[in-house]
Amino acid sequence: MSTPILAVKRLSAVRGRVVVDAGVIDMDNYQKKIAPSLAAAALTLLQSPQSYGEPAQDFSLDAGVLYYSEGSDGVQVLKPAVHISGKLQDDDEFSLLLTTDAMTGATPNGAVVQQSSQTFTSPSGGRYQIAAGGRPREDGFKDYRVSIKGSYSFAVNENNRFLLNGYTSKEFDYASVGVGGGILHDFNNKNSTLNVELNAYLEKQDPRDGGIPVGFTPMLASTQNSGSNSSDTKNIFDFNLGLTQVLTRYALIKINLNLNNSTGYLTNPYQILSVLGANGNITNDGLINVSPDALPYVFEQRPDERLRSSVFGSLVHDFDGDVLHFSYRYYWDDWDVRSNTFDVRYRLRLSDKQYLSPHIRYYQQSDAAFYRPHLTQGIDVDANGQVLLDAASADYRLARFSSYVIGLGYGIRFASTDEMVVRLEYLTEQFDRRSDVRADQQLDDLTALSLQVSYSYFW
Repeated sequence: MSTPILAVKRLSAVRGRVVVDAGVIDMDNYQKKIAPSLAAAALTLLQSPQSYGEPAQDFSLDAGVLYYSEGSDGVQVLKPAVHISGKLQDDDEFSLLLTTDAMTGATPNGAVVQQSSQTFTSPSGGRYQIAAGGRPREDGFKDYRVSIKGSYSFAVNENNRFLLNGYTSKEFDYASVGVGGGILHDFNNKNSTLNVELNAYLEKQDPRDGGIPVGFTPMLASTQNSGSNSSDTKNIFDFNLGLTQVLTRYALIKINLNLNNSTGYLTNPYQILSVLGANGNITNDGLINVSPDALPYVFEQRPDERLRSSVFGSLVHDFDGDVLHFSYRYYWDDWDVRSNTFDVRYRLRLSDKQYLSPHIRYYQQSDAAFYRPHLTQGIDVDANGQVLLDAASADYRLARFSSYVIGLGYGIRFASTDEMVVRLEYLTEQFDRRSDVRADQQLDDLTALSLQVSYSYFW
């Protein structure tokens, strides 16, 4: 017989939320190096497979690994993670998540395809070439990340709890630290929980190969590209307002509003834009007036502030052992990016110890107001090599696209206290074809596979 959903509401409202939120903090930087679909896959790595068929335990230990591959010429990621959570004396609760990432491969640098070979340089003077007709990628990319997220909540009285958060993350060229807290208020006979949370983060960008390049300056053939700053920072304030509501003995909904304000250095120091002539071929006719060493590319420049908003709703329903998870998220920001995300998971019980979990996710986003696949000499760049725009980026993660995820998981419970899940997912991103872009310079659609294996122990 299934346990009433109220018995696992606390687990869902507190422990599960901590796991999901752990990936959100520095996802800006994470998505500068990987496909947006991986970000979504990574967030689900250690979502606890706690069954609604058994009472929630006081402690849980989750360990898992995610392998993600865009094929032989794309990004490869190996992502182990460990999550422990539980209840202490006086009904205090804690959660600790440790995540590591090892990323390798080639990632697009923003330049467009040409029918002749192209040469690119790094801030330290290194060079790499792309063959004619090849998609410009920064090859040999490697990065490692370690992150720790901790959360501790304690009861003030029967219906109110305080929540304290801490977070830190470090990789070769990026560091982040954050603190915050909030309050959870139970009412309506504990069938409803309102949570209010505020977190603040300081993040530092320290490019691995030289300093911070000056936006809209040309890439140079041999000399140093970076400006006077070897690193730069940004500040993030994140506000979350949520409601968890028990509808029936077997149904639970969540509604969430999130506001996120980022200020400071929001540009990707590794992204460039090609400068094209009227014939669609690269040209440095204007840029050589800035420097005679100029290549036909400029470094991107983004606004120094971004206000993001999202509303999220989810439904969990237990159908006598089978469990449906449905969620929808609408996102908008002042960069004019809009997105819709639909996510459906179903836990199909095969026996008392085994189940299948099919998963479908659809994501669609508009492009940023300053997204440009390239710059055009004489329109975006004047004869003196000055870019006539306030901001521009060719980063494909700011383009208009849609993505699909189709996956299937298999879970097996070895005893009443442990469970293993294996999940295979196929991801694809399809970019809109633009009338102002030559056919051979359109963005390539992306496909990837991810394999997740996780093990959970409850006591």
